[in-house]
Amino acid sequence: MILDIYCDKCQYLLGDKIGLIIESNEANYDKYSISVKHLNIEILRKEIVIKDKIMMVELGEFGIGGYEVCIGNKYTAFDVVNNTKDSLRYGFLSEFYERDIVDVDDIKQLNKYHINIVQFYDWMYRHHDLIPKENVFVDPLGRKLYKSAIDNKIKLCHKYGMKAIAYGAVYGAEKEYFEKFPEQLLYKNTGEKFDLIDIIGIMNISANCPWHKHIIEEFKKALTEMDFDGIHLDQYGFPKTAISGIDNKVVYLNEAFPKLINATKRELEKIKDESIVIFNCVNNWPIEDVAKTEQDAIYIEVWEPNDKYWHLANLIKNARIIASNKNVILAAYIHPFNEAIDNSLKETAALLTMAVIFSNGGYHLMLGEKNGALAEAYYVNYGKYRTEFENILRSYYDFIVKYKELLYSSDLEDISMTYANGINGEVIFKGSNFSSDYKKDTVSVVLKQNKRFKVINFINLIGIEDELWNKGKNSPIIQKDILCTYIINEEVEGVYFASPDIENGITKQLPFNIVSHSQGNAIEFIIPQINIWSMVYIKIRKDN
Repeated sequence: MILDIYCDKCQYLLGDKIGLIIESNEANYDKYSISVKHLNIEILRKEIVIKDKIMMVELGEFGIGGYEVCIGNKYTAFDVVNNTKDSLRYGFLSEFYERDIVDVDDIKQLNKYHINIVQFYDWMYRHHDLIPKENVFVDPLGRKLYKSAIDNKIKLCHKYGMKAIAYGAVYGAEKEYFEKFPEQLLYKNTGEKFDLIDIIGIMNISANCPWHKHIIEEFKKALTEMDFDGIHLDQYGFPKTAISGIDNKVVYLNEAFPKLINATKRELEKIKDESIVIFNCVNNWPIEDVAKTEQDAIYIEVWEPNDKYWHLANLIKNARIIASNKNVILAAYIHPFNEAIDNSLKETAALLTMAVIFSNGGYHLMLGEKNGALAEAYYVNYGKYRTEFENILRSYYDFIVKYKELLYSSDLEDISMTYANGINGEVIFKGSNFSSDYKKDTVSVVLKQNKRFKVINFINLIGIEDELWNKGKNSPIIQKDILCTYIINEEVEGVYFASPDIENGITKQLPFNIVSHSQGNAIEFIIPQINIWSMVYIKIRKDN
């Protein structure tokens, strides 16, 4: 019996050969059929014989896109890209203890989720002196860590095709640095220094301050001495303005960040052409100033007052408008994973948040370590989910990989607020309560289109008591037999349904009828079921 299937890498570049790993309970020499589909079209069918408990089957090369793989009742997915930066699915690691020197389970699990960039959080010796000088060292918060564990995790990431990203606070320095160079600190208008929890001084990143060059040199060492692939540039969200200890002038951090981002990117690219730089826009600040820098993604750490589902959607939509060529990643920490509540409440909260983020074309930084989910900003205090939840998470991450063209294509136009149940009746839904702004006790609709597809995502909030994404949630009430009437002037090739909550997200073709409408003819079809997240896509004939 086949126990599991997954790919040998988290993602493939164009020209790579796809390797499928099959785990069985025995080498029974039974014959199985592998099916690879792109959307609803089978691309490959391959017959195999199970000769080993763990075996790899080469599937060959595939074109750009997302694909579903099926053997019997086991599913996985893979995607092919020109560059890793085309789809940045972010995960984390925060433990580098002695046991982690030989541990492989965490990154193996991240590979099954198709996580292709991994942030190494608080891996450094000091914030101002990143590289550990000895194998065993104590970090700024007193943890006993092992450099060999970090090295081995980086190598393991590379084995699976992942990019290992080093966390780096852009203006963090411990006492041994800032007491030696107090003029490099940022100060309050009272003359007191800015710091974080009395441990980390906040330094002046302005180009005229020596700290600017110092921290970039430390970032470079992370690539040259530790073989990292890029830097996650962190800020704390404060101060937004401060007084320079160099010349006593006001420093506007929103103006200084872009210069530091671009300088870091240019220096790292001298070391590795494919280096990745990601900057943390804490609660969306200062998004307008940094969105169009040379960083590789828009990354937003979400805090109050952005506490409702529609806030998550708007953060992604606005970021995609400002920088349409970049991935949008939300660090939306699921606090319930660290709360003493029922597991089902935690898991539903996570799934609803993921569904909102993914359906709006964003990625979610949540998963890391082994069965770990981020619950707060200090990643070391991550929460744990049940082993039983892993298969559900895999279904969601398989879903965003195999249907990536329907979720993340840059030419998809969001028409949710103008078409769905709007005044002109272009798209009408019946059979439940509907909204386009994630009101409680409604099915929220995310409607997008381009010249190839009309895509409808349904997020089920029926029975949900509030619109707060970061609170434990009971499962929504399942909705069935939703009638959709959609005016489409192009010729329709087919209507298709898929949900990560139902049968591993496989595509099912839906029958449709042509019906009369006040604006002409429309198509009409029934959405069979909405548990948490369901999607319908309407394929337009190529010759339209």
